[in-house]
Amino acid sequence: MKSKKSKSYELSNEPADAKTIKRVNKQQVIIEMLKSKEGACLEEMMTATGWQKHSVRGVMAGSLKKKHCLNIQSEIRGNTRIYFIVPQSESAEA
Repeated sequence: MKSKKSKSYELSNEPADAKTIKRVNKQQVIIEMLKSKEGACLEEMMTATGWQKHSVRGVMAGSLKKKHCLNIQSEIRGNTRIYFIVPQSESAEA
């Protein structure tokens, strides 16, 4: 019978305030990266989330584009494809 490994958590000596604790998930990390002026390449998103290429692309195509209705565009800068979110006002004009 295998024993279950318990997860280790780092404890802080500072008191925790429920209002200041913010849970950040990996989708939110990708959204913030895509919202930045310089955008993000696939490798940067992979490093930030620990996901593989197909997972990052799947989140962008499925969850972010279809469920959250974000307008994700890409362009090639140098030899790298950069992904970014186009604000709704700009995408309506184009």
